[in-house]
Amino acid sequence: MDPSMTSSSIGFTTIAFLLALGGAPCAQQPGSPAQGEPAVTTPVTPDPAAWERRIGELYANRCLVRVERIGRLWMLTTLCNGAHSTYIEPSRIDPAPYAKGYVTAQYRYVDRENRDARCVQAPCTPVTERRIVLERLERIEATAAQAQAATASCQSGTP
Repeated sequence: MDPSMTSSSIGFTTIAFLLALGGAPCAQQPGSPAQGEPAVTTPVTPDPAAWERRIGELYANRCLVRVERIGRLWMLTTLCNGAHSTYIEPSRIDPAPYAKGYVTAQYRYVDRENRDARCVQAPCTPVTERRIVLERLERIEATAAQAQAATASCQSGTP
């Protein structure tokens, strides 16, 4: 075997290959909660995403939303023009009871600096993650047909 293949160092070719695949020099370790600085509240933006609307200082979903667990982290996934997932920051609301089925959510955004990022080539700066802090979560009932219709209406711009 070529000695360069058993070396513990990463060569230029490996880094170029990772970047060509769409990788970045630094990436969060999957399933790792963000470490480091406390979350910083993100100011309300004038133009929310297509799948959400503003309610005062909070955001609310326009389309169907699911709460999902990915490794040790919880995510809020919105189904509108694809699936849009955002990490949920720990808060007073436990997302576990809402993990099955669909929900409506009101939330705000916070930015958290993640110093626990795996680095392909040093030096790497901390990664800033935008997360959701749940303010209200309510279960809604929807059949598969209703879910498909709601997702289609969101995609057409009429939630």
